[in-house]
Amino acid sequence: EQSGSAPPLRGGSAGRARGVRAPASETMVTDRQKIAAGVIGLPIVATIIGVLASIKTAGRDDQLVIHHLDGKRVYNGPLTMVAPPFRSVETRKVIRLTVHEYVRVRNTLNGSVRMVSGAQRFFLDAYEEAGEKTRKTVLRQNQYARLVDRLTGAERIVPGPTSIVPGSWEEIKGGVQQAAFVTRESALVILNRATGQKRLHTRSGALIPDAYEDVLETLSRIQVLPHEAMVVRSTGGQYVIHSGAGINGSGTGLAFFLAPFEEVVSFSWSVFSQPPEGERQAISQQRYTRIDMRVRKVFYQYDVRTVDNVALLVEGSIFWKINDMAKLVNKTGDPTGDVWYKARSTLVSAVSKVTFETFMRSFNPLIRQAFADQQGDPFWSERGVEVRSMEVTKYECTDDVVAATLQAIIEETTNRINRLQAQRAESDVQEAALKADIALERERATLLSSQARNQILLAQREGEAEGVQLANSVSTFLDGLVDALPNVSQRVRLFKMHEEIDHQERRAHHISGSKATLFFSPENLGITFNSRQNFESVEL
Repeated sequence: EQSGSAPPLRGGSAGRARGVRAPASETMVTDRQKIAAGVIGLPIVATIIGVLASIKTAGRDDQLVIHHLDGKRVYNGPLTMVAPPFRSVETRKVIRLTVHEYVRVRNTLNGSVRMVSGAQRFFLDAYEEAGEKTRKTVLRQNQYARLVDRLTGAERIVPGPTSIVPGSWEEIKGGVQQAAFVTRESALVILNRATGQKRLHTRSGALIPDAYEDVLETLSRIQVLPHEAMVVRSTGGQYVIHSGAGINGSGTGLAFFLAPFEEVVSFSWSVFSQPPEGERQAISQQRYTRIDMRVRKVFYQYDVRTVDNVALLVEGSIFWKINDMAKLVNKTGDPTGDVWYKARSTLVSAVSKVTFETFMRSFNPLIRQAFADQQGDPFWSERGVEVRSMEVTKYECTDDVVAATLQAIIEETTNRINRLQAQRAESDVQEAALKADIALERERATLLSSQARNQILLAQREGEAEGVQLANSVSTFLDGLVDALPNVSQRVRLFKMHEEIDHQERRAHHISGSKATLFFSPENLGITFNSRQNFESVEL
């Protein structure tokens, strides 16, 4: 009854705590209530859990990417927000770039690309993706880089010093390249790929090409000496002659660069080498780009025949010179061959008009005269060449019998020449000895002449001294007798007598002291006896 009147207890746990057993129907109602309460409370709990889970916090270097139904949205930190429930949330870090770095950012929504250069920090947009960080390309002075746009094919040149951040679709083609240096002795051939034109760059210094330009090659300045000439084929096909002697022949050389599409003309001329002993002359070809304008020498070996049908093999040399390069280029491709064959014709013609004896006696004058006669031939002037001389250095008979006879003649001539040389040498020795004797006698005559002159001078000096002494003595003698003999003539006669006596005494003294036998004639004695008459003439 109590349980019936008592109000129903809420909660099975309270009933059980009191120890009162509820009826079965009541127990079923309580379980249904529990189930209903659980069904109602579960969404609430889930909602609370979802709200708590949607609270997002982003730091200063964080970025939230929320995937909404209509697309992505980004939220840059620092922030705290409640994200929409049941939406994907992605956290991305800020991108930091140093001053030496850049990054390529691609938009996945529209496919566009942008380049972000440091130094900076930045967040990506909602649909952007960043590639790997890349170091900037640093260009120093006299360096450059060629950037090509892969989308449009456009090209640009970035010169140094700088650092490079390529465009969105650009790439560096060929890496960092060094500028080409040009000196006074070098030049660059540059091709413009946009127009197909080539140009020659000669200004000294460092060269950084423009866009679409490539340096094809480096050219060296071509030096032409004063005695040289070069022929260049121009772009129009004309021949241009560069002569180191200049227009009037007084040049001191020149230097030039080949322009684009020009080329140096190469000539193939015959070479006639000096024939070895007992062998035939060899003929070959040689290419020349530099033409020597000085006198040239070419060897020859011709088969000729005299008027008396003696076959000869003649060897020698031809000296010729190029006077007009323009005529030579226009008229002939092998001037050496022309000179050789024309000279052969001249020599064969000259030898065929004389006998073998005449040829042996005067072959060199014969050849000179033959060439002098054909100097006015237009063959030479049309080709711009001049033959200076032609010399015969050797000839021999091709017929054995004639060769043996010629050898005997040559031996006899050689012996005669040797004998003449020996006689001439002996004569030269005698002549030299005679000249030496003549020179010796000439020197001896000079010596005697000098000695005679010296003796004469010495005698003159002694005579002058004795004369002065005699004059003094005479003057003293005469002056001392002035008072005794006033007459000058008497004093002079007295002095003469005194001198004669003195002379005789000296002579007698010399004779007495020697072993010689002396014979006197009365005239030599000159003895004068003192007679009265003499003393009367002299008043003492």
